[in-house]
Amino acid sequence: MLRFFRQIRQRLFTDHQIGKYILYVIVEIIIVIIGILIAIQVNNWNDDRKNIAQERLILQNIHRELESNNSILEECAKQVQFRMDCADTLQFFVGPKYPGLKKRDILQWISYSSAPVKCIPSTDVIDELRSSGFLKIISSAEVRHAISRWSSGYDDLKIQETEWDRDLSMHFLPYLNKWISWDDIDYYNFPDNPSYMPSKFDYDPNKLLQEFEFTNELDIQHWRMRRVQHSIKSLLDYTKILDSLLTKDLSRLK
Repeated sequence: MLRFFRQIRQRLFTDHQIGKYILYVIVEIIIVIIGILIAIQVNNWNDDRKNIAQERLILQNIHRELESNNSILEECAKQVQFRMDCADTLQFFVGPKYPGLKKRDILQWISYSSAPVKCIPSTDVIDELRSSGFLKIISSAEVRHAISRWSSGYDDLKIQETEWDRDLSMHFLPYLNKWISWDDIDYYNFPDNPSYMPSKFDYDPNKLLQEFEFTNELDIQHWRMRRVQHSIKSLLDYTKILDSLLTKDLSRLK
């Protein structure tokens, strides 16, 4: 093709048809420019297709991770609520009057109230996006903002869980050591396990419920649980918002 064009230019130039020659050169230049523009456009179109495919894959991966996380967070919320209910039951019987409850019941309520919840949703996809810089591939600023808000919510949950765990380790559990036996708690919680034996010491956990300090310790634990519960609820809300935006964006990218 290029040889054919050169032959035309050469013939026009040889025949001294300068006007036609200049016109032809201009036309040829325009044709070349148009060809380059078309090639650039096709290349851009291919790049756009690749970017869209990559963005769709990223959104699908986040969507699958959120579906799993929603179930995990809902189960965590139930576990925290159960521990709050146990603490509330103990708080109901706290007071100067001897409650006369069964040792087993008191110890099991204490056991659940003093066991922190560790909520571990998956963050592999979002962490990879943030560390690799692929987050910018997502074209929707609203989705990017929702991802950032979800990550912040998760960070807050980890902080609240750590504070709860630290308070248990430093205050609540050391206080309980003066009044109850963890041997009995293991024995009552796992009655079919022969490795757990009842305590050799005789004590009455009802006396713990008559202690003024114990009601304050319970209040602190209840407050910690509420903060964790609030963080889980916020993260669930962020999960639903982000998932809704992803569903909308995935429909657009079909």
